[in-house]
Amino acid sequence: MIGDEVLVASGNFELVYSFGHRHESIEGDFLQLLPSNLEISNDHMVMLAGGGRFVPASLVQIGDELEMANGKFITVEAIHHVVRTGVYAPFTMSGTIVVSDVKASTYIAFQDSPTLILGEWMTPFSFQWIAHLSQAPHRLWIHMFGISGKETYTEEGMSTWVHMPHQLGEWYLEQHVAVMGVLFIPVFICLLAVSAVEVFFSFFDVIA
Repeated sequence: MIGDEVLVASGNFELVYSFGHRHESIEGDFLQLLPSNLEISNDHMVMLAGGGRFVPASLVQIGDELEMANGKFITVEAIHHVVRTGVYAPFTMSGTIVVSDVKASTYIAFQDSPTLILGEWMTPFSFQWIAHLSQAPHRLWIHMFGISGKETYTEEGMSTWVHMPHQLGEWYLEQHVAVMGVLFIPVFICLLAVSAVEVFFSFFDVIA
């Protein structure tokens, strides 16, 4: 629930300030990573051993090591496809969460890659970083006005705070690489500016 505290990758507890996706009755396809018992959608990201990289769950292979809450690692021995009723994607201020004792992201990747790909160029910009930056306006709102506990969702269960950025992201990736390159710079600068303001307001946090 919004306002609950959950364990995040840093080892601290953080408030759930929003849900990117929440629907109690919709069915979803998940990957079950054993023996951790973590069940995660293809696009959601999980932390792998070796530099703390967040990668889409679709890229996880048998033999990969997942980073656990205690900093140790667990080797993926089997991957099963399962269908579950109910989809939930809680958002925390750090953009991370611990699920089934495994460090995971609260965000999704838009490509089957840990970083943004423009044409043939694999950029250094991780989807974890991009997604976290895209939610800076939302977090700034929370820092300024606190958590209301009331959110609206689409019929598919996507938060209205996330729906528009999600649509823009999908539209962006359908454009020509030249257009993608040109648009990336001003959007990047604007989000950095909002992120800087967010950092300032975080010193006077009113979250409650």
